[in-house]
Amino acid sequence: MCSKKIRNLILCFGFILSLHAEENTAQENTTEENMIKENPPKDAPILLEEKRAQTLEFEENKEAKKNIDEKSLLEEIHKKKRQLYMLKGELHEKNESILFQQMAKNKSGFFIGVILGDIGVSAHPYEKFELLSNIQASPLLYGLRSGYQKYFANGISALRFYGEYLGGAMKGFKSDSLASYQTASLNIDLLMDKPIDKEKRFALGIFGGVGVGWNGMYQNLKEIKGYSQPNAFGLVLNLGVSMTLNLKHRFELALKMPPLKETSQTFLYYFKSTNIYYISYNYLL
Repeated sequence: MCSKKIRNLILCFGFILSLHAEENTAQENTTEENMIKENPPKDAPILLEEKRAQTLEFEENKEAKKNIDEKSLLEEIHKKKRQLYMLKGELHEKNESILFQQMAKNKSGFFIGVILGDIGVSAHPYEKFELLSNIQASPLLYGLRSGYQKYFANGISALRFYGEYLGGAMKGFKSDSLASYQTASLNIDLLMDKPIDKEKRFALGIFGGVGVGWNGMYQNLKEIKGYSQPNAFGLVLNLGVSMTLNLKHRFELALKMPPLKETSQTFLYYFKSTNIYYISYNYLL
């Protein structure tokens, strides 16, 4: 009985001691927390400064990255603009090429034309034919031409093959007679046209070429026998400027150098002429 009471007293005393120990531990923890709050560690400002520096560095890196991204974006935009400009240029060149090819096709083909020209002619007999008077005239020449022209793919240059005839009348050696001047030739010309509108249907140009032909002067002189009148075969030279309207209508202002411009005494009379100056109209069939 006594031992049981003693054991109970011991247990109560142990319980009281454990409660007292827990209270002391709690008080010590509270005291340490208060001391930390009242007296923070000496290295706390350093930690705050490092944190602030890290924050600033992060912000700077973020700003730098943003600037780099903006710069890259601008460079990409400029690159795309250059590519777009180049594509537009290529498209324009392709469209121009197609337009020129179509124009070349439309301007190639057979044509017919009419010519109105002028030439200065002087002629006089040699001494053995003193009964004849002199000739000094500038007859109008009328003519026709027909041929084929072929434009190259650029639509600007072309070759033209054609034949033409020109003739006109003037007063002869006798007051009641007429003399004639005539020329005929086969020609090849190089044409160069410059379009002056967006659709390439109107153009200004120049041309030049050569040919072989014949020209001569003739009048009826039955009473004089054994002499031929001035005429010759030879080289022909063509030079001129042109204007094309709506692809099919071509006007030209040009000169033609005939084969024979001055004679010797091998002919019945002396003959001399200028170049032929003419205007012409060609219609593309």
